[in-house]
Amino acid sequence: MTVIVLLGMLWAISWAEAPDKGNTGTTTTATETTTTASTTATTTTTTTTTQAPPSPAVPSLVLSAPNIDFGELPVGGATERPIAFRNDGTVAFEATAIAFAGGRVAAFEVNLGDCGRVAPGAGCTAAAIFRPAEARDEKAQVALLDRSGAQSDAVTLSGRGTPRVVPPAPLPLWHHVAFETSMIEVPQGTAAKEIVRNSGEDVAVIGKVALDADPSFTLDPAECQPNRKLAPGETCTVVVTAGKDRGVRLGNLRLFDPAGRQEDVATVINVAIPRQTPQVPPARFRLPVQRITPRTSPATTTLH
Repeated sequence: MTVIVLLGMLWAISWAEAPDKGNTGTTTTATETTTTASTTATTTTTTTTTQAPPSPAVPSLVLSAPNIDFGELPVGGATERPIAFRNDGTVAFEATAIAFAGGRVAAFEVNLGDCGRVAPGAGCTAAAIFRPAEARDEKAQVALLDRSGAQSDAVTLSGRGTPRVVPPAPLPLWHHVAFETSMIEVPQGTAAKEIVRNSGEDVAVIGKVALDADPSFTLDPAECQPNRKLAPGETCTVVVTAGKDRGVRLGNLRLFDPAGRQEDVATVINVAIPRQTPQVPPARFRLPVQRITPRTSPATTTLH
């Protein structure tokens, strides 16, 4: 009887351990039976194992170079370097923010470039700018953040600011704008030109050319209009006209800069043209014409 019970127990255990091809999990059942003359005990144990759901797909933006060194740059300058990424994930990387880390982040700027959305397997390029404000070493880490919370590889940016280079002050340039002649003679009723020349080394600007208020003269600024610029060696011309029957007059032609300071002055003289008395041509006297008749000689007798 005992042998039959033991054989039954072994058969039950082997049947419980055989897997069912239709089940997705694993179930193990063990049965133990003990028989005595007065008591029978049975124990059953069941174990079930299930698989966890797969994790969601996330983008993976990796760097082509983990470090970018800008070298030395004078304070106040700026230089740019590219940051190359590649999406090795199975979904697109959509950047929503730029994360900085480090104690010297103020010296760096990052533009997304074409890394706003990176398809799986595609690459993109962002731009890093180094702009030192002090003469010291600068270092920071930068990463792009995806809308899902994923983060790209962090790139380390470094550079050194050097003292600003102050160029020597250039020698001051000067201009000298003046009239070419200090005295202008203008015959009455006629016009004369006066030339303004910049004989300096810098560009000059004409404020205005003015003539003392005198009815004996009129001024036409012509080419020397207000705010006219004259390059070194360049000239412009004004025209002064003298009135008639004013006698001999003197005036001042003045040249001013845009601030109202007088650059030069020239004297203008109204030269009177002497009046000419018309000359009467001398009268011509004609002598009467006398006809002279030649005398006829008397007849001559010839003596033989």
